[in-house]
Amino acid sequence: MLLHAIRAARDRLNSTNPFYIDFIGDGDALEELKQLATQLELEDILAFKGLMAQDYVFQKLHEYDVGIGYVPYEQYMGSSALKVVEYMAAPA
Repeated sequence: MLLHAIRAARDRLNSTNPFYIDFIGDGDALEELKQLATQLELEDILAFKGLMAQDYVFQKLHEYDVGIGYVPYEQYMGSSALKVVEYMAAPA
């Protein structure tokens, strides 16, 4: 759903408001996401960065305008989304 929303946003904004998205991390559906990104022709705005050390990601968060933390509901429904706290604490 997220990749389709990214495609819709890109198509709607066209070239007047370009944006770029980095996917950081890994998971069971990574290859499927890469294939879908190719099918949706998102290679020009989307990059898969892979796994990164948490300390490195934390140092880089201030370079981004938005952070989206995906937390699988089924696995983590009893815990808070710590990524949100990390995004809020990122130095400006």
